[in-house]
Amino acid sequence: NRPIFPGKHYLDQLNHILGILGSPSQDDLNCIINMKARNYLQSLPQKPKVPWSKMFPKADNKALDLLDRMLTFNPIKRITVEEALAHPYLEQYYDPSDEPVAEEPF
Repeated sequence: NRPIFPGKHYLDQLNHILGILGSPSQDDLNCIINMKARNYLQSLPQKPKVPWSKMFPKADNKALDLLDRMLTFNPIKRITVEEALAHPYLEQYYDPSDEPVAEEPF
């Protein structure tokens, strides 16, 4: 019942995120268009990824897998909404024939 990334401001928040997700790879950094942001991230010390099981030792392994896939740094590698809904952790709630889809982006 607490935030995963309790930042006081955006840079503090980013440091909390990287402290758990670990430093982004060069491939992940290449997806960042803003050069100032990319250079800032590259200037930070390298941090290892913290396993979700260490943060949430009592959590279900399927829940941790879903969390890991949703909180992937690189949006290209991140799980999609459709994939998340079909994830084994949510299988008891998922009915592909009854998933509403917005008619237009919001």
